[in-house]
Amino acid sequence: MNITLNAISFSLDSETRARLEKRIDSILSRFSDRVRSVQVRLEDENGPKGGVDHRCQIEAHLTYGPTMIVEARDVDAPTALDRAARRLLRKIRRDLERRIDARRVRDDRRATPSGFWLGEQESSSAHGS
Repeated sequence: MNITLNAISFSLDSETRARLEKRIDSILSRFSDRVRSVQVRLEDENGPKGGVDHRCQIEAHLTYGPTMIVEARDVDAPTALDRAARRLLRKIRRDLERRIDARRVRDDRRATPSGFWLGEQESSSAHGS
């Protein structure tokens, strides 16, 4: 999984950058085979004013499936990043569950003989007697 981290309107030292990249990698490690690349954008919206002004946007490009984008805001960049990464994790998990459920439905339809419906035989045998 390729991780790109961009800080806008503030700077990250190499130690903090490495720690944040490691944090994203550890949160998304369960789905590392499904995530091709991750782009993280951190922004301090209010500058030195303070408050809940650090925004983190994560864009994940999946190996199979859609590109997913999540956002979170918090008082500092690491916390915003953590919240956004957890949102992304939940979003990927939901997408995977939907795909598995859709596959089960599709497989069930394939297993049922064409034109055979429950009750169809009952109604045709009742009329045929």
